[in-house]
Amino acid sequence: MQAAFISWPARWEGAQSCRDEGRLEPAMYALMWLLPITLAMAGGGLALFLWCTRSGQFEDLEGAAWRILQDDKPHRPSRREPDHHEG
Repeated sequence: MQAAFISWPARWEGAQSCRDEGRLEPAMYALMWLLPITLAMAGGGLALFLWCTRSGQFEDLEGAAWRILQDDKPHRPSRREPDHHEG
């Protein structure tokens, strides 16, 4: 545990030299990529939500719940399906 405390100030010295030379710290590089990606994903999510509301995706919220409880219509075999009677 003490080794971590000894090397910790050394990290700050490297960051200070980056600031003195005008370079960005490594954390700033991550923010430069993550912030636009996050904003693009949020904008995409908002656009998808608006499209869903305008196209009527949220109009019938209980219909699917009631449809699953209904019995299926009896299946009549078509002429192409073979009749599976044993005999």
